[in-house]
Amino acid sequence: MKTCLNAFLAGILSVSLAGILRADDKPVPASAAPQAAPAVNPNPSAPAAPAVQVNPAPPAAPAVSPVVTPPAAPAVAPAAVKPAKAADVSVSDLAVGTGVQDRVLQGSAKSFQASVTNRVYCFGKIAAKSAPTVVRYAWSKDGKKLDSVEIKVGGNPWRTWSTHAVDAGAWKVEILDAQDQLVDSIEFTVAP
Repeated sequence: MKTCLNAFLAGILSVSLAGILRADDKPVPASAAPQAAPAVNPNPSAPAAPAVQVNPAPPAAPAVSPVVTPPAAPAVAPAAVKPAKAADVSVSDLAVGTGVQDRVLQGSAKSFQASVTNRVYCFGKIAAKSAPTVVRYAWSKDGKKLDSVEIKVGGNPWRTWSTHAVDAGAWKVEILDAQDQLVDSIEFTVAP
């Protein structure tokens, strides 16, 4: 019985070795595979073990890395884009006067005589967190909007001014940021 078992194991070993692959992934032919020594039956009166034919294993497929798909991110609504707040732009030295010379306001006042001046300048030093940007000088008289002037702010701080022809009445100039949010305002009067 031990001999039969040895013969059986030797046959399995030869069949297993026949399926070995070379480095170039081609199967080694069964004739080139190492063969076990033929089994010798020490008891000639016992019948020989039947020959067992085993199909060789098919060549192994080349190793392929599995594709791992990351789990999908949970659906989240995108955050609403908030417009810049007026706090992103500030104005200092806001004043009105009769002129600007060398980037300095001249004739600063809160009331003017129409007989003396027919043009007023609104001057302000703009500080913008995200320069370059724009501001608008919105002019109104007696509560009625008249004109709006857009001015580029190229740095921080940036001196800007706008001028407008005036006549008798209550005037207001509003400084608005790029999203039309009120940053600051100034009021003045023009007497006849």
